[in-house]
Amino acid sequence: MRIEELPEFISQIEDLPTLPGMYALFREKIYDPKTSANDIARIISSDQAIASKILRIANSAFYGFMRRIDNIPHAIVIIGFNGIHHIVLNTAVLDMFKGNPQIPEFDMAKIWEHSLATATISKIIARRIGYGTGEEMFTAGLLHDIGKVIIYKYLPNEFKKIIRVVKEKNILIKEAETQVLGVDHTQFGSALLKQWNFPESLILTTTYHHEPVLAQDKRKAANIVHLADIICRSLEIGSGGDDKIPRLHQGVWENLGLDIKTVAQIVDEVDTELNDSSVFNEFLK
Repeated sequence: MRIEELPEFISQIEDLPTLPGMYALFREKIYDPKTSANDIARIISSDQAIASKILRIANSAFYGFMRRIDNIPHAIVIIGFNGIHHIVLNTAVLDMFKGNPQIPEFDMAKIWEHSLATATISKIIARRIGYGTGEEMFTAGLLHDIGKVIIYKYLPNEFKKIIRVVKEKNILIKEAETQVLGVDHTQFGSALLKQWNFPESLILTTTYHHEPVLAQDKRKAANIVHLADIICRSLEIGSGGDDKIPRLHQGVWENLGLDIKTVAQIVDEVDTELNDSSVFNEFLK
């Protein structure tokens, strides 16, 4: 398979999950400066499943607000348009891929555990260096391996071969994917997010989280996800599909302004933050 063939492959998947019907209107309105909190609330409230999840997250330890948030307009005012946008994306993606059929050779729940932990660590790093918003980087971390989910679900025989190659050759799953398919999970993920019309920033971090230097003006965000992925693997949280730790790209420390001591402090925060983010696990059940 060639990279240029991926968009057609993705578009021809008959049972590929689609985003909630309200999302297209939601995304259009949320970037309109004339849109009010009540406008967004009306759109979200048209999908009660999404609305209830937003309130569940808003009242969880993920945000840690002292007062209870009882309705969507209040949540939007407190969390902000950007935060609500990323909550909608996160819950929608998790909901679309829950209950995947299991392949005996590999438990997909481990990929999601790894992705949620990478999301959490990305949020910690972003907060530590004062970059972007926690919600934005959480979403970037959550989606970084979405291409593996596509391969697992829609190319199960090839996924089995990939896992076999990983074990036989003791290589990274990214390398095994290229050997078996000719393309890897970053390219599958990029094609999927483009079809879903996701923000360019999320497409770039998904595409280049192994090669952050190529992520154009989102290089810092890609470096954050790249480092978070490696920290997550070193802590052995979930599974990225192999037992190896990718090489940390040159320039990450300088680009993010971090050193080993600061990274150790970030690692110390992981357990608490994972507990605070556990609300997202509920949407995979």
